[in-house]
Amino acid sequence: MPEISVVIPHYNHSAFLRKCVQSCLEQSFPPHEIIIVDDASRRAELAIVEQLAAKHTSIRLIRHERNLGSTAAHNTGLEAATGDYVLARAADDVTLPGFFEAAMRMLEANPEAGICCGDVIYFADDPSDGQVERLALSKQPRFLPPYELARCLTPHHLIHGATVIASREKALSAGGFRPELKWYCDWFLYLSLALRHGLCYLPQTVAAFRLDASSYGNAGTRQVDAQHAVLRELLHAVQNDAPDLIPALRTTRIFAFFHSQLSEATASEPALEHLRRSLLPGDADKNAVETDVGVPGVIRRRLLELHSQLQSLQGKRICLYGVGGHSETLLHIWSQLELPPFQLAITSETPEQESWNGIPLRSIEETELASPDLVALSSKSYESAMAERCAKRFPHAMMLTFWNPSLTRLIDGDVSRQPSTP
Repeated sequence: MPEISVVIPHYNHSAFLRKCVQSCLEQSFPPHEIIIVDDASRRAELAIVEQLAAKHTSIRLIRHERNLGSTAAHNTGLEAATGDYVLARAADDVTLPGFFEAAMRMLEANPEAGICCGDVIYFADDPSDGQVERLALSKQPRFLPPYELARCLTPHHLIHGATVIASREKALSAGGFRPELKWYCDWFLYLSLALRHGLCYLPQTVAAFRLDASSYGNAGTRQVDAQHAVLRELLHAVQNDAPDLIPALRTTRIFAFFHSQLSEATASEPALEHLRRSLLPGDADKNAVETDVGVPGVIRRRLLELHSQLQSLQGKRICLYGVGGHSETLLHIWSQLELPPFQLAITSETPEQESWNGIPLRSIEETELASPDLVALSSKSYESAMAERCAKRFPHAMMLTFWNPSLTRLIDGDVSRQPSTP
């Protein structure tokens, strides 16, 4: 059977590293090696990594003398790996039982595949109290060749890096993790491998991803100019290095995942704007939110779980907290399910406009804002922080959450705790 190398970039994250490593070592099919790339951590943090490496012979420690960043650490590990396949694992994520064995069996049977992936569970503190986001490409383990995959993928299908085991040879041939793509370097690499070579899909939860508002990706996407620059680099990568993928990308409309940010990023560059338009033909497929896939699937399942309780709030003051792409999807599904309408939308910062999708828009800190009966939180990465702020600002309001189910507080102050099963 093929061998797997696990690559774990590490920078001052030792508090979670042991659990991450242990979840890999305890797999029924053990990894060939675990490469921890320390990106110039503090001495105390490095000492913990050194202890792990001394204890387990399968662990290799590679040190950067200076901090080079997450992407460089990923590439260092990829280039040093000796296994046939590579899993790039964040130091605070957890590998779920059975993943390596199931993936290696699939990849052994389908060596032409670029990657193998599955479903992910998002969690704040405990993976057992998280929310499963499904890729839902098949009900059975299955290899999807490129032409078939292109027909299946939609903007809601997020191939999550935490769930991906990739062919080392194919990843290196594709150029590895591109530094200019920053927090999207893994997404672009894995999507490219899948659309060129096909993927093996496991319809099971294979990894647990820790929600962290301060993570590299979240910190980057919060900076509008930096996010726009990276989106332009993504289009440059397609235009210059992956023109062969344009037909498949057009079929999937996968770049609609970036919502209005993409058009904002390309507004001043006619050539990139032309490419953006060519990758997004026609109108968005609103029917896609009716599926059990990705973010729409999480939102729909959660609203159906609590449908009767939410229906009982007819006539109550209901508020939506958040106005991003997640909120667009929530608003559409909320309307489809004929739930009581939102009377107000609120944001953490002072908004530039007075309304959003026809709903009055205000800042949460506006002193004249009356306390709502229910606040629906609309964010994946920032939900915990938003819940804390909401509880302080509206201590008597009910609260609906999606990614941290235990934070939901509904009728009579009861907590509705219905996490998905990993």
